[in-house]
Amino acid sequence: MVVQNQGVPQDVRVASFGRTLARAGYAVEIIAPARRGQAAEEVIDGYAVHRFPQPPDGAGVIGYGWEAVVSLWHIVRARSRLQVGAPWRILHICNPPDVLWAPFVTSSSQMIRIYDHHDLAPELYLAKGGRPGSAAHRDESLREWADFVVCYVGSIGSQDGVEELIRAMSSVRKTDVSRKYLCLVVGSGAALAGSQELASSLGLTDTVRFLGWVGDASRVRDIIASSDLGVEPCPSNAFNDSSTMIKLTEYLAAGRPVLAYDLPEHRVTAGDAGLFVSPSLGYKGLARAIVELARDRPKLKALGDKATRRLTEAGLSDTNAEQALLRIYDQATALAQSRGASW
Repeated sequence: MVVQNQGVPQDVRVASFGRTLARAGYAVEIIAPARRGQAAEEVIDGYAVHRFPQPPDGAGVIGYGWEAVVSLWHIVRARSRLQVGAPWRILHICNPPDVLWAPFVTSSSQMIRIYDHHDLAPELYLAKGGRPGSAAHRDESLREWADFVVCYVGSIGSQDGVEELIRAMSSVRKTDVSRKYLCLVVGSGAALAGSQELASSLGLTDTVRFLGWVGDASRVRDIIASSDLGVEPCPSNAFNDSSTMIKLTEYLAAGRPVLAYDLPEHRVTAGDAGLFVSPSLGYKGLARAIVELARDRPKLKALGDKATRRLTEAGLSDTNAEQALLRIYDQATALAQSRGASW
């Protein structure tokens, strides 16, 4: 498996794929970028990870093109570290970018290729551990005894809208002075420093907590479960309108309702467990919705009850995703056998 834009196990979809396939008896090797402090080689939950140096974040066409070229070169070099020397392989490429097959053009192995289009494949969006209906673990120390806690879990890039959430929290605090609000932000990325500077400039150091990247899946679940509401603040654009964000399934798996801008794929994922705000209302619309739910506990509870059931009802549970993954690998194995593989 090859992924370029997220590390492993940070990319919980790819990490879950690796675990599932290893349990099913496959020899699984994943090529992925390294994050700070990660070893070049590691075995996790039965699968091997071969990491290459983190590529530069590219801005614009030229910048992103250079990021892709550098990544492809590193993937070519990482290919030589693959341990399984079988004449046949399944090559599972996880976009973006769409050209991750290129480093394997000259490979001597015969391959069955699986193209995994992450952003538009709802059956592959997994919650980070846990099961729908599992017990929530509230941690009062995380809540800091606030009256209402919102959380954000995910990448912090320019396209992710975290600054929108920070501005919303500033508006919330000015609008409703009778309650103590807290916002827990879990994640890292190129826009982290800018988001922290914005929070400081707005006087939100006592309201917004940046917890960094959290690698422990159970800790992430505890953070979400210790919150009242999960927020997805990404704005409307061609990419976000057509992408399902895994953080939504993480919120739902913990039984937490979703607050997000009204984008097509958000509705597909969260359904009636979401409260959706018109993108035209901007961060002030998010702020009004947060205050509304803080004041209306029965409505918040009703949305939470729907969140608990949503993944199973929508066919987005871990079980659904594992079944879909194993079905496609069965097909890939059968195709390889029909072409002479001895599997």
